[in-house]
Amino acid sequence: MFDPFAFLNLYDNIIYGEDGLPKTKPNGDVNTMRIPFIVIWLVLGAIFFTIKMGFINFRGVKHALGLVRGKYDDPDHKEKGEVSHFQALTTALSGTVGLGNIAGVAVAVST
Repeated sequence: MFDPFAFLNLYDNIIYGEDGLPKTKPNGDVNTMRIPFIVIWLVLGAIFFTIKMGFINFRGVKHALGLVRGKYDDPDHKEKGEVSHFQALTTALSGTVGLGNIAGVAVAVST
């Protein structure tokens, strides 16, 4: 696998043990650390879209926290059976985490 950072000597890709010596594989080769291409691709994509969209992932944090806290709720317009923004967020998160746990168990059982 091609590692552009190791190719450009931007970091030392050898894995060292606690004694300071390079760790080796059973056949005597030195263990090296490589960054998969997909990780580089995802980081470059994240940087591109962060710049292209005007750093909304940083600017929108204040608005998101205000939304979850209920800053934009209308206290006069409270219908029976309505859920708050925070309740909707926690419900969606619990469903996502629960589905991940179920899928994780299914994958573990199938392998």
